[in-house]
Amino acid sequence: MDDVVMIARLLIRTTATLSLLLFLLVYLAVPLPRLTGSKGWRAQRRRLGLAFAASHGVHLVAVLAYAALDPAGFQRATTPFSIASGAVAYAFIAAMVATSWPTPRRWLGERAWHRLHTAGLHFLWLSFVVAYAKRVPAMAGYSVPLLMLLGAAALRGLAARKGLQVRRSVQP
Repeated sequence: MDDVVMIARLLIRTTATLSLLLFLLVYLAVPLPRLTGSKGWRAQRRRLGLAFAASHGVHLVAVLAYAALDPAGFQRATTPFSIASGAVAYAFIAAMVATSWPTPRRWLGERAWHRLHTAGLHFLWLSFVVAYAKRVPAMAGYSVPLLMLLGAAALRGLAARKGLQVRRSVQP
């Protein structure tokens, strides 16, 4: 039993890291083309998003396995807030996956689709930030992914600012 719990916890850490990397690619898929002029990133956004969702789906299965195999350990490792925010994050992921194809996107409408995906993306970013930031005091190595997330947000900010500058210069 201890080996299975250890495997579940290893899978949780591995998929958390993989999901973070995939998430960062998705998070930067729109701003990087604005900053670099390259169109390749944006074209892969849906595939990257689905890869992130698959990785985080495996993460959820590993978390549920850990909760079932070691309820006391799971309870020590989590809080009601982390469980609730995780549930909201997974609801966003499910909704974003469900609307990642043209037909559901049309049913939802462009404006609602954009709001859903923007809110979901930023909620997931915040979830990752909180998850890594709370671990930094105990283990400084968690500052690396935290800095990556903050850097990605800064790049998004730069791209948004550049987009505003371009729009202002085009307006009569």
